[in-house]
Amino acid sequence: MTDVEWAEVRSAMPVPAWLLNRGGCPEAHCHREMLLPVPVPVPVPVPVPFAGPPTDPHP
Repeated sequence: MTDVEWAEVRSAMPVPAWLLNRGGCPEAHCHREMLLPVPVPVPVPVPVPFAGPPTDPHP
């Protein structure tokens, strides 16, 4: 996530209560790291051999 993307996402997130002196404790993990997408392997399509047109289309 680029700095520009993070600035856009961060502005949409609520401010933690502990930053506003309303109790709670600081987070143990960075929000930016938690929001990074987890890479998911993309399945590669297996080519199906072409059998050709039917020899007798009208039985």
